[in-house]
Amino acid sequence: MKKFLFSAAISTVFAFSAASAEIFHFNFSEASGKQQYPAARGSFRCVADNGTTLKVQNGALRIAPAANIYIEGNFPELKRELTISLWFLRRGKAWDNPLLMRGYHNGKIDFLLQCRWIFPSFSYKDPANPGHWEGLYVTGPIPRDMSYGRKEWRLTADHARPDQWNLLQVTFKDGETKIYLNGILNCRNVSSCKTLTSSSPRLYIGSERLSPHSKLGYLTGDMLINDIHLFDRALEAGELEELRRREQAKYSSGKIMLADCNAYPPAPGYDPEFKRKLKLTAEYEKKILPDLSGAVRKGGADAKIHMHNGAPVLEIGGRLYFPLQLSPASKRGMEKLTCNIRDFAAAGVDLVNLAVNPEKCWKGAGKYDFSAIDASMQATVAGNPEARVMVWALLRPPSWFNQAYPDEIEKSVIGSRISNNIGGGPLGSDVWERHASEYLAALVRHVEASPYADRVFGYLPGGGESGEWYWPGGVYGMVVGFSKATAKSFREWLRQKYRNDVSLLRKAWNRNGIDFDNARVPSPELRDKLDEPDFFIDRKLRHDIYDFRRYMCTRTIDAIRRAAKTIKQNCNGRKLVFLYNGYSFSATPKKLYNSGLLITEQVLNTPEIDVIVTPITYNERRGGQYGGCVNPWAASAILHGKMPWQEDDLRTHFCFTATDGRSESAAETAEIFKRDTGLALTKNLGNWWLLFEPDWCHDELTMNTVARSRKAVNEALNHNRKTVAQVAFIWDEESLLELNRVKGSFISDHAQQAYRGSFQMGAPADFYLSGDLSHPQMPDYRLYIFLNCYRTDKTLRKNIEAKVKRNNAVAVWCYAPGYITETGRNVNAMKTLTGIELRELPGKHQAKLKITDRNHPITRYASNAGTTYLAAPAFAVNDPGARILGEVNGMPALAVKEHSDWRSVYSLMPLSKELLTGLCDYAGVHVYARDFDILSVNAGYLMLHAVSTGRTRITLPGHYDVTEIYSGMRHAENARSFSCRMDAGTTKIFKLEKK
Repeated sequence: MKKFLFSAAISTVFAFSAASAEIFHFNFSEASGKQQYPAARGSFRCVADNGTTLKVQNGALRIAPAANIYIEGNFPELKRELTISLWFLRRGKAWDNPLLMRGYHNGKIDFLLQCRWIFPSFSYKDPANPGHWEGLYVTGPIPRDMSYGRKEWRLTADHARPDQWNLLQVTFKDGETKIYLNGILNCRNVSSCKTLTSSSPRLYIGSERLSPHSKLGYLTGDMLINDIHLFDRALEAGELEELRRREQAKYSSGKIMLADCNAYPPAPGYDPEFKRKLKLTAEYEKKILPDLSGAVRKGGADAKIHMHNGAPVLEIGGRLYFPLQLSPASKRGMEKLTCNIRDFAAAGVDLVNLAVNPEKCWKGAGKYDFSAIDASMQATVAGNPEARVMVWALLRPPSWFNQAYPDEIEKSVIGSRISNNIGGGPLGSDVWERHASEYLAALVRHVEASPYADRVFGYLPGGGESGEWYWPGGVYGMVVGFSKATAKSFREWLRQKYRNDVSLLRKAWNRNGIDFDNARVPSPELRDKLDEPDFFIDRKLRHDIYDFRRYMCTRTIDAIRRAAKTIKQNCNGRKLVFLYNGYSFSATPKKLYNSGLLITEQVLNTPEIDVIVTPITYNERRGGQYGGCVNPWAASAILHGKMPWQEDDLRTHFCFTATDGRSESAAETAEIFKRDTGLALTKNLGNWWLLFEPDWCHDELTMNTVARSRKAVNEALNHNRKTVAQVAFIWDEESLLELNRVKGSFISDHAQQAYRGSFQMGAPADFYLSGDLSHPQMPDYRLYIFLNCYRTDKTLRKNIEAKVKRNNAVAVWCYAPGYITETGRNVNAMKTLTGIELRELPGKHQAKLKITDRNHPITRYASNAGTTYLAAPAFAVNDPGARILGEVNGMPALAVKEHSDWRSVYSLMPLSKELLTGLCDYAGVHVYARDFDILSVNAGYLMLHAVSTGRTRITLPGHYDVTEIYSGMRHAENARSFSCRMDAGTTKIFKLEKK
């Protein structure tokens, strides 16, 4: 490759016909070790940020995870036309390969040049329509589903070759985009938006950016890139060919296999090879590890859940555990798995998850090789001789099944294409369910017969897609259910529902000619419609959609129960069954109605399931955000004898990309770990930290924080942690079946804004499902908030009447309470339920709340700075006995009415944190703080996570001694209140000892 090593200076002597249009040219052969590097042509420079320098490999710029590299200079206006030419070599396993980006996802995007899997792409945003891509863009979440936005854009079948050099040339002129790949016109499109924006002074190489303030890319490539040219006009095909010929000799046609590259560390202290021993770990290995025999007694992992000091606890082998747990990363080998587990062992964390990949151990029908789980267990014990293990049994089809049973694999629709969802267990297939049950039974029998059986305290069956029981394709928002297997089992389900009576089916579907042999899964076009004609399904016209949603839920809960029973039977009931569940509260509408997960109450009523797990919210998990669990129903789970569990699959400061709440520093990571611990302590949750890389927590501050957390929660086992909530939020999953796929955030904000507000309103709250209202052990509350009780039947109305309408309690009703009954829509039923007369406003309405009465406790803190939503239909208060507190478009939309033994509040609009605090005051709920920081509290602990910097005052419901558990500082003695100063994003957890 001697020809390749031209210097930047030498390369400038060449000239060609388009030279006068060239803005810059970068050849990186001489750039190694430099923080700044000038262009070979043009007054621009390439900069490596974050304290790194440019890495050159094979004579080209090496782009690797966490690279923050950009070109800066005096860019001319490039709105009407430009040309880009560059050479790149993408690493074969890489899906997303951003090449050049000018702009930011959270702002204007001038253009994004990338290679998504094998498809080169040039896309941009129209400022007038920022939610829509223009140009030649690629759709699809994962490789099997990727394609251009329209198939006619692609002119040839050529694609970007992995592990080989590719020449990518793009021209743009007045909305016409052309992409040339290796000298051939590959695709073309003429967009309605004819111009690019020209806003950013930086052109990023190898990464997509969220904002100018982010130190890392949202996505970063793993590739080589070189000879980047930018021209201020669209070159002709002949000029592009001339440039290709001039440079082609530098680039070999053979494969170049890139190794992992850590040239751009994401944060100080990054040590992916575990070369540096943490002080905590070194001390553990010196003083504790030598005395551990690693022996376990018979029954040493027999496990159960029971209540202790007001909270559920984990008992394993007769010993009580506060459930702090590690879910380690094993993808980089057993040695690093051991190192990862060893760090957490040194911090006192003995509970460990181990995932079992069926691709490695399921070799065929009835053929298994479980040596992989045996090796993982050996590596775990080597890292921590005291380890107690939960086995995560992924139930997804291995390659042999996909090849043997192609008709059983689920098919979904994305855009106009059919996707084969080979990565998810096909829940519509009876053949798959039979094989999966046999495999799961064999796995559990193997573990229970192994030498490490008495270390294993539980199993998590991970079915569907992502191991969380999404219907395959649903987790990516596809329209699911188009396999032959699903069509067959759907028809069988219809036979059972309608008792094999075709007249009942035809009446329900309002369709003559339909029968159990020709009934079809509803089409993607029908299921994907938005708000037509309003938010609620017309069952007379679209009962087929309603039935298919029910069918998916039935198939999913049946598969879950089958898996749970299989585990219990094969471990003789001695181990716990964990389950991912509870996603209906937080899922987007398209994901929700293609998931089959409206089954939480059925899960809670399944005796074989012991623990309910969900991740913490992905959108609000950074420091200064609430970090709540996707499943809010901790109180509901505890009521049913289950343990609720949060999974923080966090992206620490050692994560390579600015995605899903990545922390910026070790300090932020530590405060997030404290918040996790505080929520586990105060909401009575289990907690595990799920790591995607074994080194993500290999940090002194992080692991010291884990160690202090472990010590604190061990002490908490002997302290009262009973709930003290006086507020209950009620959620009705059945009502979600009645909704169309709603566009916008009106419905979701009725849940999510209230949930976020429940952490900031200054008082603790419990979340329940509507079926819990009849549970004899559900406590009474002063304030009940019905977030989505749109559908009611006689039983639910009776339960609400008996539970809520007494003791001068306050009931809050959101949007359309009681609107759907057994006989259909009924606005009069809303008055029966709420005690407030309402009238329907048909059609679609732009709605924003305006507070009109500020002389009431409910509205004391509220403002008019809310969101404008689309509501369809809307409702207005039409009751002379109600006090009107707010309006929407001049119509009463927030009102309160007092009855003899209860009080009723109606809100058309989502509830803000300020309204929630006011409602607490009105209901007589004790409010601990009024600064809108993140607060969670039970009888023995209070957690504060600061949203902003300043001093917070806490008012207690009695006299307490108050001690912060991490610092040991005593903040108050025998006091009814105390104050503390906190910086934004920091966490304090206070132990409360009542006097």
